[in-house]
Amino acid sequence: MSVYSKNFKHQLIWQKSLELVQEIYALTRQLDITKQKNLITQLRNNVDALHSNIALSLIKIYSNSYNDIILQSLDLCDNLRAQILLLLKDQYITEIIANDKLEKINTIYQALYELLKEKNLPYAN
Repeated sequence: MSVYSKNFKHQLIWQKSLELVQEIYALTRQLDITKQKNLITQLRNNVDALHSNIALSLIKIYSNSYNDIILQSLDLCDNLRAQILLLLKDQYITEIIANDKLEKINTIYQALYELLKEKNLPYAN
């Protein structure tokens, strides 16, 4: 795969993560901060870290830390999923909103997973 196509894939994932950041911040502004302060903080921190990791992976594409950055990003996606499901369970968001956010997180997760598969790592099968 050419350098251009890898960079393009990273840029698409980065763009999707930026959109997710904006949506999570908009969502958390609507929540009651007195009741959900910790969860709001965790959501924002995780989505910020995910977006930053994706940007960092673009820079570190040929370094030894690239795989670790992608794996950390996958973990952050899992954390975001759990937090969205918790908001849904506690009825702070509707099922429609939860499904929309989960779909976007899953799209990013799948794209990151594909980047790992392209590196032919044994644990990415």
